Amino acid sequence: MFRLQIYNFALIFYCQYPVNKTEISLVKNDIYTVSLSRNKKIKYTMFDFDQYLGFLAFLTILTIGFWLMIFLLTFVIPYWIGGSMIEMVKEKMEERKAKRA
Repeated sequence: MFRLQIYNFALIFYCQYPVNKTEISLVKNDIYTVSLSRNKKIKYTMFDFDQYLGFLAFLTILTIGFWLMIFLLTFVIPYWIGGSMIEMVKEKMEERKAKRA
């Protein structure tokens, strides 16, 4: 036994036993039809083409941000901190030389 609830573009199954093979097809006027069979695989599209392009753009921006953060944390920030520490040591050494002279 299973119970089917249709909400605006969403199908929710409440199954007593897990259903592995389900075919979901879209009929006009946003009505979904569901047929259960053991011989058919799931046939539906996860994204439309424009949604797919948006998803790829999101993944691209996320990946660029990730690698930019890795680059900043491993090269730029240590270089900045190391350079400022070297400059601070040089200034202290110059002050000591100026006091001795």
